[in-house]
Amino acid sequence: LVEKAMGMVERPAEQSWHFAGKFDQGQELRYSHGKVYQFRYLCVYEVPNTVNHEGGYAAIDEFREGVPADGWYEIKVLAHAMNRDTPYDPAIFRMDFSEPFRLGIVTGDQSAGVLHHPQPIEPQLAEVTVEDGDPKWYTMKVWLNRGQTPRFIFPNGMANCRNAFSRIATQYKDQWPKDDPYTGGIVEARRVVLQHGKMPHIRIHEVDVRGPIYESWPPENQRVLLGEGAVSDDRVREILFRFASMAYRRPVTDADVDPLLKVVQTRREAGRDIRGALMDGMKAALCSPAFLYLSESPESKKDGYLGPHDLASRLSYFVWGTMPDAELRAVADDGSLKKP
Repeated sequence: LVEKAMGMVERPAEQSWHFAGKFDQGQELRYSHGKVYQFRYLCVYEVPNTVNHEGGYAAIDEFREGVPADGWYEIKVLAHAMNRDTPYDPAIFRMDFSEPFRLGIVTGDQSAGVLHHPQPIEPQLAEVTVEDGDPKWYTMKVWLNRGQTPRFIFPNGMANCRNAFSRIATQYKDQWPKDDPYTGGIVEARRVVLQHGKMPHIRIHEVDVRGPIYESWPPENQRVLLGEGAVSDDRVREILFRFASMAYRRPVTDADVDPLLKVVQTRREAGRDIRGALMDGMKAALCSPAFLYLSESPESKKDGYLGPHDLASRLSYFVWGTMPDAELRAVADDGSLKKP
């Protein structure tokens, strides 16, 4: 956590990427998309994490290495909803066609597995409603870590597109051209339905990526941790007091900070640079019982009742599962939290 928050020293350069016309979506869809679309489109058919993993994730193969630096990225897509008025039996799809189609973005990391299949960690970062008709540009802003790539999903898509391709190809075989009939098998089912049918999906024509976008530098998380000014030996105690107070969720004393300062000094004597030594001191704070546990601070032990900061911590973790926010911390600091 400390390395992630403090690791970037230099402001990364903002870059732009444009993708169009070369969308290979993996082995399951490669034949049909190549034959029918010549890889012109990214298409999303089903909800994420289905049984067969055949159309729930649309990753940009040319961007599989991911972004070069942590930060905010603007993702623009030229897309539209296709065949929401499909003539086929709705039971095939198990989706609500009265709802507009929704396009989302989840993270992808090729080191974690195949990009067009589910991955262990894939939080949804953004979502837009995609209109029927002609393609339109939609913009989303998402945070990506270095090496992550955006993957597009269809949160209200069909339940299983492999099954849908097979059923449509079979049930509606009398609708296919006489000179191009369905001859059997899932590979031909995909091709015939995409070429001659009306398969519901979200179709993406182009993707633009821009970032990392930083409105100011250093970034806000570093300003919160370090305050104003450059990191230097004469600011170490000040920075550790600031950090320990946040980590321990209460005011701190010399007795709290001196062990952390000793870690920094030891690391400096071993040849570590000031920023690296300071990060080691912060890591030591995150290993302290004062951070790891909701223990009773000295103020609570005076009269046997919870002090305001211990009370604030218990309230915040009970209500919203994290440390006290600025408002709760303020009323703990001035003691008004315990007033009737």
